Amino acid sequence: MAKINASEVPGMIQDRLDSHYHLYEIKDIITGLSQLIYDSITQGYEIKVQGVGTFRPKASVERQFKSGITGQVFTKKTNKGIIFKPDLGLIEEINKEVLDA
Repeated sequence: MAKINASEVPGMIQDRLDSHYHLYEIKDIITGLSQLIYDSITQGYEIKVQGVGTFRPKASVERQFKSGITGQVFTKKTNKGIIFKPDLGLIEEINKEVLDA
């Protein structure tokens, strides 16, 4: 799997859009979007990015575990997390590329 470094993204956006924006402006937009997603998720909001998908906080639930040695039952909360549901168009594009290969 090929990776794209975060430092390469602003230049790629500038090239793709044939943009008149400076790289520092594109970096500011990316930072703003990242902060918006971060703040929304940590406050319990779902956020949808058009053409990409939906980010949704995953709530913590209590689970019970039983010790195999002592037989004692423990209750523990699971970790909170993030659920990402890709946009339908993105899924179709990925599947199209796989089927064409």
